[in-house]
Amino acid sequence: MLPTGKNDIFGKSNDSSIHGKIELKQTNLTSSEDLLKILYNNIGSSLNNLLHNYSLGNLMEVSKELTIEHYNSLSLKFRINSRPNDLYYEIIRILFNKTLDGLMRSIHQYVDLVNTLSKLEECNKYKNILDDPIKLKEYIEQLNQQRYLFDVEPITMIKATVKQEYVEYIKLYGLPANGIFDSNKLGDVIYKLENNIPL
Repeated sequence: MLPTGKNDIFGKSNDSSIHGKIELKQTNLTSSEDLLKILYNNIGSSLNNLLHNYSLGNLMEVSKELTIEHYNSLSLKFRINSRPNDLYYEIIRILFNKTLDGLMRSIHQYVDLVNTLSKLEECNKYKNILDDPIKLKEYIEQLNQQRYLFDVEPITMIKATVKQEYVEYIKLYGLPANGIFDSNKLGDVIYKLENNIPL
């Protein structure tokens, strides 16, 4: 099974930003080519390696690179680089947002697949035991011989904390479908939290 350490929404809550400072240089460029360069340099280049690995079927590499922190950072970067007055720029920026969301969804599906294959392998092991009378007899004898030397310790639960950006997202938009937060909305929430703008 795959660990979910970096790709989860739980973590310590603190006041400092995990996303770092992202500066947007305002320019008065008007040509379409200049706007496309800005869009690629600020947003598209961030997706390039992810999409390259995805296109090659290297989902393990995509899942290593696209951690929840990286996803949040890209969501914020997408939000900061919005240009509501440039229609086609915004259409392409939102396309990048949807691409990012699709990559995150594919990681979730990949993790589910790997975990399911692991469980299937375990089930096949037991199926082989059940289908073979000799192995079944040995397995039952082995179970009957097991002795527990120690008392079973009670299980303690660790209190989970949810990062503030997710709490606010859920308050505003509800729980996301399939656990994938909309990067455009999440970026907006993170931006407002980091800049003390009311939600």
